[in-house]
Amino acid sequence: MNWTKAFLETEELPVSRQGKHQRRTSSILRDEDACARIVKWLKAAPSNKRTPDNLTKWTNEELSPSLTGYETKIAKVRSIQRHMNVLGYKYGVWQKNVYMDGHERSDVVKYRQSFLKRMVPRLDSMKWFEGEDMTICVERINMEETEIVLVTHDDDESIFLCKR
Repeated sequence: MNWTKAFLETEELPVSRQGKHQRRTSSILRDEDACARIVKWLKAAPSNKRTPDNLTKWTNEELSPSLTGYETKIAKVRSIQRHMNVLGYKYGVWQKNVYMDGHERSDVVKYRQSFLKRMVPRLDSMKWFEGEDMTICVERINMEETEIVLVTHDDDESIFLCKR
């Protein structure tokens, strides 16, 4: 209804609805459980099968029904492409329609190997921890050297901190 016509009829201005629209659907990609299962699928899929089309098909045929109980095609290829980019998978021109997470690139593999060669001599100066309460499972062997604490993160847990 036109606000001028509404004012003439009621002598009050209508309440503006600008910016108050409700999202009609909730994306399955906003669900942490769904994201964790998508990441698991991406890591398990061979690189030549890690495509937006295959992930969309898997999401619609397996993930969505298991989470919602409905067999609906809720994921679109373009949404999956955007989500893969958010997760760090970039489209590679070296193979048609394939996304890579970067862990398999030759320069990354080479760096990882050199990093491990540098870390092996330092292992005796580290303690090893396990479990939620971080109990020490292996004491450091070399007490003469300064203790080294290796801090890492798990991609499966930290993936939800990505900007969406």
